[in-house]
Amino acid sequence: MFKNFPGYKVLEKIQKNKSHKRERKLPLNSIKLIFIVAVTLVIAMLPTEAFGIDGLTAVHQRIIALFVFAALMWLTETMPSWVTSMIVVSVMLLTVSTSAFKPLRTESTTKTEAMQIACDRALAAEIKAKHVVDSLVQIPVGKRDAAVFNSAVQEYNNAHMKAENMNRLREYSDITIAEAKKKDAEYKEKKFTPYVPFKDIMGCFANPTIMLFIGGFVLAIGLTKVKLDVALARVLLKPFGTRSEIVLLGFILVTAIFSAFVSNTATAAMMLAFLTPVLRSLPADGKGRIALALAIPVGANLGGMMTPIGTPPNMIALDYLASIGQGISFVDWTIKMAPFVIVLLVLAWLLLRVLFPFKQKNIKIEIEGEIKWDYKTWSVVAAFVITIFMWMFGTDLWNIDTNVVAMIPIAIFCATGILTRRDLEEINWSVLWMVAGGFALGVALNYKVTDPETGELLYNSLSSVIVGSVPFNSFEPLVVMILAGLICFGFSNFISHSAATSLLVPVLGVVAIGLGDSLGSVGGSQAMLVGIAIASSVSMVLPISTPPNAIAHSTGFIEQKDMMKVGIIIGLLGIVLGYGMLIFIGF
Repeated sequence: MFKNFPGYKVLEKIQKNKSHKRERKLPLNSIKLIFIVAVTLVIAMLPTEAFGIDGLTAVHQRIIALFVFAALMWLTETMPSWVTSMIVVSVMLLTVSTSAFKPLRTESTTKTEAMQIACDRALAAEIKAKHVVDSLVQIPVGKRDAAVFNSAVQEYNNAHMKAENMNRLREYSDITIAEAKKKDAEYKEKKFTPYVPFKDIMGCFANPTIMLFIGGFVLAIGLTKVKLDVALARVLLKPFGTRSEIVLLGFILVTAIFSAFVSNTATAAMMLAFLTPVLRSLPADGKGRIALALAIPVGANLGGMMTPIGTPPNMIALDYLASIGQGISFVDWTIKMAPFVIVLLVLAWLLLRVLFPFKQKNIKIEIEGEIKWDYKTWSVVAAFVITIFMWMFGTDLWNIDTNVVAMIPIAIFCATGILTRRDLEEINWSVLWMVAGGFALGVALNYKVTDPETGELLYNSLSSVIVGSVPFNSFEPLVVMILAGLICFGFSNFISHSAATSLLVPVLGVVAIGLGDSLGSVGGSQAMLVGIAIASSVSMVLPISTPPNAIAHSTGFIEQKDMMKVGIIIGLLGIVLGYGMLIFIGF
């Protein structure tokens, strides 16, 4: 975090405390690491047949092992989340990419062989489906479940059609290859492998979504360097006057507005720096200062949902949706999420007023610091206005991608000398690396091999293989969505929001594909994945749940029981209202 940001000392203290705690847990973490590595190796070395999944390759098995490793490491917090991501990406490059160790790159096939394997699998699926139908036929019509029978017949018909189509493709491919061999005696059939291109994995570090995040970080640097953040806070808080309850509302709303464009952690630190003198002046026997201190994490966590760049879970969900052709624009996200966030903020304000009433009727807020209006300040203002305008309307007006717009403030700040080498060092690279690791897992899960000439599928993706092996269409979509949201809420209260989202989004992406058209009744894939972003953002039950919580708790004005009470109520309200919006309004 940038050293010239208001509240930097608070952040520095939090980071030191986390480091000390990690050092004290070193022996326990070593034991956890040994256990996790052992589990990972067992999964990686089991016979592929042991998984009972048709079409599973050795590469798929290694990806599963890496996913389990990442999940266990993130859940147990054996290492910082970004360290886990770096380990996963590095091991992925060495074991499942086209640049893997040579002894591990033994799995390859010709086009004809691949088509024969695919044909055999399709035939096996047809035989299996026919066996199910035959067993149901033996049951008398009066006792037979008509819905189950019809579903089995439909599945058999689909399997039969697929087997026939695959056989035709194989025959066509054989003829084509035979003719080619006759024409050219030196013809050699191209080899195909199921390994993920290493450039695709390494490209996750320069993913357009990562650049969008960097653009947001750079905007925050510019605002703080010319003290525009202080000036904006002063202007935005002024209309809320001095009445205690209204000042509380002001801090919640202003924190949320900043958090929509600046990192939640930085926003919480800045607002707490303004609020600390006020907290100390309030009566020690009153509950009002608890409400004010909690206003910071509540506003920061909820406000981050308002825009795509507000918090990493938004970006993770959006990137996955874009990869399956269901991307959401910056303006669409903001238009849908802003009213929802505002409703939650108002409800949170009412809750804090009821639970922690003020004893002192009036509060005076004094924010010190003057802004110097020179060319740098005007450059930041221009960059901020242009960037926000282009994020909101650039795609529709000039067909400029949201991720490309993020480069505008970077270019302006570099050209004007506002952004220096030292400033680049202060960007929160650990968050970016953490998110990139999640993207890399998504790339591996969804990579498939097709013939570039004919488009024929030679190796299916792991996600498709899993979809084909699990009867997702028998699940109730609404139950799956709600259960996924509650699981995410539970995880995100104990591990990083980014880690929880990186863990669940690829899994739910597979589930969404498996549910298919039936998911349309509850908002489709977008509702499924955006719901995870919402569930993670409203997770604020414990001081460890999110950095803004830890920062607020460090003031000493909040007890954990107070934070839990508010966090549980707001979290459940957020999930209910959020999923209600996604199901009935949609994206």
